[in-house]
Amino acid sequence: MNWTLLCQLIVLFFVFSVLGWMMEVTLKYIQYHRFINRGFLIGPYCPIYGSGVVLVTVLVGGLIGIRGGTPGEIFLAGFFICGGLEYFISWYMEKAFHARWWDYSRKPMNLNGRVWIGNLMLFGLASVVIVLWIDPVYFRLIEKLPLFWLHFAAIAIVALLVSDCVISHVLMGIVRKEIDAQEGDSTEEISRRVHELLRDRNLFLRRIHQAYPELQARPRAMMERLKQARKEFKESNLRVKELLDELARRRKNGEALEEITARLETAAAAMKERRAKLRELERKLRRQRDDEDYGCESRDILPPASAVVDAKREDSRYPYTEICGAVVAWKIITLLYQNRGLPQDAYLDFLEFAAIATVCDVVELQDENRIIVKFGLQQIRQTTNPGLRALLDVQGLLEKEHITSYHIGYIIGPCINAGGRLRSAEIALSLFTTTDPSEALTKAVKLKELNDVRKDMTIEATKEAYAQVEQQYMSDPVLVIYLPKLHESLAGIVAGRLREKYYRPAFVVTDAEDGEDGTLMAKGSGRSIDAYPMSERLAEVAELLTKFGGHPLAAGFSLPRDNIDRFRTALNARCGLQLDQLVDKLWIDVPMPVSYVTEELIHEFDRLEPYGKGNEKPCFAEKNLRILEARVLGKGRNVVRLQLFSQQGTSISGILFTDGDAFMRNKGTKSLIDVVYYPEVNEYNGFKSLQIVIEDYQLRA
Repeated sequence: MNWTLLCQLIVLFFVFSVLGWMMEVTLKYIQYHRFINRGFLIGPYCPIYGSGVVLVTVLVGGLIGIRGGTPGEIFLAGFFICGGLEYFISWYMEKAFHARWWDYSRKPMNLNGRVWIGNLMLFGLASVVIVLWIDPVYFRLIEKLPLFWLHFAAIAIVALLVSDCVISHVLMGIVRKEIDAQEGDSTEEISRRVHELLRDRNLFLRRIHQAYPELQARPRAMMERLKQARKEFKESNLRVKELLDELARRRKNGEALEEITARLETAAAAMKERRAKLRELERKLRRQRDDEDYGCESRDILPPASAVVDAKREDSRYPYTEICGAVVAWKIITLLYQNRGLPQDAYLDFLEFAAIATVCDVVELQDENRIIVKFGLQQIRQTTNPGLRALLDVQGLLEKEHITSYHIGYIIGPCINAGGRLRSAEIALSLFTTTDPSEALTKAVKLKELNDVRKDMTIEATKEAYAQVEQQYMSDPVLVIYLPKLHESLAGIVAGRLREKYYRPAFVVTDAEDGEDGTLMAKGSGRSIDAYPMSERLAEVAELLTKFGGHPLAAGFSLPRDNIDRFRTALNARCGLQLDQLVDKLWIDVPMPVSYVTEELIHEFDRLEPYGKGNEKPCFAEKNLRILEARVLGKGRNVVRLQLFSQQGTSISGILFTDGDAFMRNKGTKSLIDVVYYPEVNEYNGFKSLQIVIEDYQLRA
């Protein structure tokens, strides 16, 4: 290749790099309705397009066209050449800068999300146009340009591109550092944080952020975990194959099979576990989770409104997204009060309700949520709201000096909800808006009475559900229990009790209003375990349902009553659960003798509050405690009071929330117990004593 031809190709490269940039800008304007300066380089050009045209011109035009290649041959050559170039660039950028700059995973007929059949077809068609029509015209025109200006243009283009590449490489190195500095398992969350960091940096980095809004960051640590998971799965798979070969050999030789069968089962279980781990990591690395699950692009669909306030919006810049809806409402109240010059105390009065909502909505008690609950609990202890004071009073908490998230989640919250479950949510609303203390007390008593009724209804329904399981469905990995007379608002509570007792996904179905066409209808609510993504499994039997929704750990649905049995059969047939996945795992922080429990130690633990989801109570364990006394308490006989004696000579009271009668039957003559516990100070009638709350136990002879 002579110098003049090289210069002509350099100019050709530059021209089509600019044209490619213009096309990208146009397409992105159509998609995002704003100007986006595309490309990795600073200047208005995308070298990948220029490289593709030059490769097609040299390889296809020079090697096929000269021999009189057909349009079909040219199409195929461009199809593979340009497709290979796009794949290589995507692979190189991901390896070099730990990010996926474009992703076709949600499109059909893609290869690893890097290339897509639609683009490849366009590459092939473009190659035909370039080789047969554009190249001949271009070379005729460029040959008319004086050699001095051709050589000058080529040298200027090379100098411009080299300097731009050096600067851009440095900038991309900063991008890589930002990506590798991020921690987490969600590429969507990591990518959002990287975009925020780039947006807040200098002009050039903001340009990269704007150029690739679809950038998906993949830190080196995450990729290493994926690599290790793939390696472990491959090793497990090979081990299973080896054992299968050995099993076949032994069977052929008439040898004993028990030992090899046991080893094979163990290896198969390990392989399944590692495959599940690998799939989970791969799922987290996909660009859009919803794209995979539902075959559509996940994006916010905002309702027509003057304003849509949501920390989880794709374009939200709010620093913490896990606040609940009630906190969003409180934030709006705060802003409105501030804009009107109202004093701080006016909007801080609502902090206690934001704290109650945060605990009862079971969001992560981390970051801002932890702060809201911590200071909200302090305010609750000295609240001036007549309704809240009345509710605390009727629950015996008004004079309690230490109100915790437990009291909110298990005493106050259920009481507030009771009105909405059994009557109307307006009862609780009117309670908190009244200014009359006597009226507030009346409404609080009413809510407590409703909650007591709700408790009784729940106890009876739970007993009936247990009986159905024991009599009919003990072999089912997925429990579907039909309680036709149960109040529909209690179905989720009973399902939760079933899940806790049997550690299986549980659905509770009850009768609902008949359909408009006279169809007898039912409603259901489900609670799940970690190994069973409930919303996905409901989607698999959607043909049996009229409506459903939820998330991996909880879901709700409606269906014709005639479909209940088929619903149960279908869920169990395709549940995919193994026996080891139906065993609850309880983690302890450290073994700790009960002799260590002191009031001072418990006060130290109090510094870790508020406890809740994402900030669980520390959990301890001790073995071989002697049972000196055991009594069943409570209206529903669901509390066991134990007097325990340790090997170190310490006597301490223990409380266990369980089926008391069943515990006493299991205890029989057994006198020793291993416990998993949390220590606390018991306050009753003005007296304080140390006790342990038993989370789990094992009886011994």
